[in-house]
Amino acid sequence: MKEKWIKYSPIPAALAIGFVPLITTAKRYETGLTGYKWFSSAMEKSLDIFLYYKAQALIILAFLMFFAAVIGLTSQQTLKLEGKKLLSIEMIFAGAYLVLSLLSAALSEFGSVAFTGGYEQWEGFTVLLAYVILMAYVYLVVDSDQAIFGICRAIIAGSLVCGGIGAFQYLHLDFFKSSLGSWFMNLFMKKSLNFSFNFPEGQSYATLYNPNYIGSYVALVMPILLFVVFVQWGKISKLWQVLAIVSTCFNFVSLVGSQSLTGAVGLVVCAVFAFVYLLPQIIDKIGGKMLGALTGVCLVFFLIFALVFPERLESATKKLFKPNKDSHTIEKMITDKSGVEITTIYDETIKLTMDGENFALTDAKGQNLVLEQNAKDGGMQVKGSDSLSDLRFFGTTIKVEDKAVPAVQVQTRYNYKSWYICQQGGSYKLCNAFGQLDNLVEIPAVGFEDNLHFGDKRGYIWSRTFPLLKDRILLGSGPNTFTEVFPNNDYVGMNNLNYYGSTVTKPHNMYLQIWVQTGLISLIAFLLLGGFYVIKSLILYWKRPLVTFKEGLGVAVMISVMAYLVTGIANDSTVAVAPVYWGLLGLGLALNRMNRKKPIDKDNEV
Repeated sequence: MKEKWIKYSPIPAALAIGFVPLITTAKRYETGLTGYKWFSSAMEKSLDIFLYYKAQALIILAFLMFFAAVIGLTSQQTLKLEGKKLLSIEMIFAGAYLVLSLLSAALSEFGSVAFTGGYEQWEGFTVLLAYVILMAYVYLVVDSDQAIFGICRAIIAGSLVCGGIGAFQYLHLDFFKSSLGSWFMNLFMKKSLNFSFNFPEGQSYATLYNPNYIGSYVALVMPILLFVVFVQWGKISKLWQVLAIVSTCFNFVSLVGSQSLTGAVGLVVCAVFAFVYLLPQIIDKIGGKMLGALTGVCLVFFLIFALVFPERLESATKKLFKPNKDSHTIEKMITDKSGVEITTIYDETIKLTMDGENFALTDAKGQNLVLEQNAKDGGMQVKGSDSLSDLRFFGTTIKVEDKAVPAVQVQTRYNYKSWYICQQGGSYKLCNAFGQLDNLVEIPAVGFEDNLHFGDKRGYIWSRTFPLLKDRILLGSGPNTFTEVFPNNDYVGMNNLNYYGSTVTKPHNMYLQIWVQTGLISLIAFLLLGGFYVIKSLILYWKRPLVTFKEGLGVAVMISVMAYLVTGIANDSTVAVAPVYWGLLGLGLALNRMNRKKPIDKDNEV
């Protein structure tokens, strides 16, 4: 019984870490968002290919892990002893994070979506629970070389497939455009569909839904792969190490093809840190001259990369240090019964009013502004005003409930952005991109003035997310509810940033995502969980000889966790990648436990 447990207990965790990120199968589901005016009423149902079945598979595996752990704890004396370790400080932080997430879900005004997940996320409380179960289970059952090798093989195999698909997508050979790929995506569909994606030809997205997530994924698996390739030759098996070499190459090409600056920055930051942290051991093993030679090789490699892919380096530099300048003219618009208040970036306010098909403008003091027709575009403009010269006003009609209604098209000529204003029910309304009438309201914003394009428009999203934080200290809006609480009715700001008609579903920052959805206290618990693990690991392995497989892997896992936490500054948590993080976190905790209590095994040296 004990031998079977040791042999088979890591399998559910290995599947969660290696197999779940690969699931790519279509599911038609109800969006649950058609009640919002900022969402298309025609999209009662949508199609998910990358996330829904990943979430369901992870939940099933977590269910199996939970019961396997219960059986193991009640029948295996070894596990009974290890079960006491679940009361460690890291597990207490994980429990606090979980409890606060549960309370946020239970008290959420958005109902079942906080538990089951939903539109373009599928990361409700049940998935968060599965993450913590996965971490605790790996920590509990990994207590032998066999279990460690099983997790490592899962990472190698999973990353080989994921990286391979991404690498070939970069080479314009997309697996999902093949008949076999189409078969996989249609696996559970009653009627076969033809799929097409909005990604540019040659951009990698692998099986992870978004090219940005390749950055987070590669940041997690690359330290493990490099450890197996360069440090542990002969310790696992030659076959698996050859596969690790191939996987390393595939994932590097996939990262280049994804154009994910986040992943590249995460890897570089952690590579520099690892070099400095391990410098004493590196010098001791290879000597100062060899270290200098390797450093030179790395510099040459970087120069070659810069010469071969100059556009990628230029793009990355631009996103960080020279983002596109904000080019909008209208800062905000507010509608009420008396008219539409329009404020420009020059803090100049004018008011638009309508009388049937006619319209007029007044200044902040209520004085009428003289309008004249522009000879080139035919639009009406304010006469004699340089600060308002970019604005145009066109009389037009729009359809409201199949009836033609007089409207005014407000347009900025510099970036050709338009808003359609009409009167309905005694008040002024905007007719949005979905043909629905809605109010224009003031949208709170904090920070990133004149830098809304920072980080590929993350400046805009973060500036609208910061105001949401102050009301979510103890509890958040509920897991998977960022879409509902983000001001997707920011019709002016979203149009200015080319988001008009789109739905913002994530903040592109894991820490803001956690704060908004499950509260500041849960974010602190999450940070303490990862922070305590990293700090304890740094202390444990500092200037340690690292002569055993477990010690070397412990350092590699620590670097993986750190890399993921760095990429979380510009990427979200997603069920496509997060199982790898939580599984590796559990593995790292288990390795630390074993490395603290076990003496150095001279027969298992690096």
